Amino acid sequence: MKSIKVKVDNVTKTYRTGGRSITAVRDCSFEVAEGEFLSILGPSGCGKSTLLRLIAGFEIPTKGGIYFEDGLCNGTISPQRAMVFQEPALFPWLTVERNIAFGLAFKDSEKEDKGRLVKEYIATMGLVGFEDRFPHELSGGMRQRAMLARTLVNNPEVLLMDEPFASVDAYTREILQMDLLRVWGEELAPAIRKTIVFVTHSIEEAIFLGDRIIVCTHRPTSLLMEVRPELARPRSREMIVKRYFVELKENLSGIMRDQVLKSREIERLEGA
Repeated sequence: MKSIKVKVDNVTKTYRTGGRSITAVRDCSFEVAEGEFLSILGPSGCGKSTLLRLIAGFEIPTKGGIYFEDGLCNGTISPQRAMVFQEPALFPWLTVERNIAFGLAFKDSEKEDKGRLVKEYIATMGLVGFEDRFPHELSGGMRQRAMLARTLVNNPEVLLMDEPFASVDAYTREILQMDLLRVWGEELAPAIRKTIVFVTHSIEEAIFLGDRIIVCTHRPTSLLMEVRPELARPRSREMIVKRYFVELKENLSGIMRDQVLKSREIERLEGA
């Protein structure tokens, strides 16, 4: 039986702004098993990113609890829960190699071991030959690969990813998806893999990557439904043309369209 790595227990997040309350997340509950790849799918602006920041400890729930393994971690940041943002947050004054090595400077290990780890992740993410380049000299896809390498080299237990491939073109996005599955260790036993919580508004991406998909409602976000794509691992792009994939995508598309329309109606009423 898989152990539970992350638990979101009846979480609500409400903000006070302009003299009124806005609830971004309401009564949200789910668990993430060790080594699981969980996709969180929902329309733009529904509160998915807020939910991820709550898990990361960047925000404190108004109600409910976020648990890492067996401990309550509301508002507690830990290197064991690492965040990858939509825009690569690389230091512009550091080279690729020094960006990747940055977090290791605060770790208690031999310099030779740190150098070996950095070189391994540079090779794994296809950045050999670009070690001395600065972020502005890289393409969007390469910047995101460097950001992923900088996160993974610190060996977090949980990887929280907030639409990390949304800013690149469709072809690069497909390559980055495959890169992610490869470094995650798709062919490894779940107990060896990292636990990933991946936020996206792309139905195809959620299906292709996830062991399980949580579909969120319009704002305030809550759990609408769960889906487990019946796709074997390791996965390939050819799986997209399978009848099951197409049917599931169509079903989720209808649900997502309904949530977008509800969200627009709420925005219209709030603006009235």
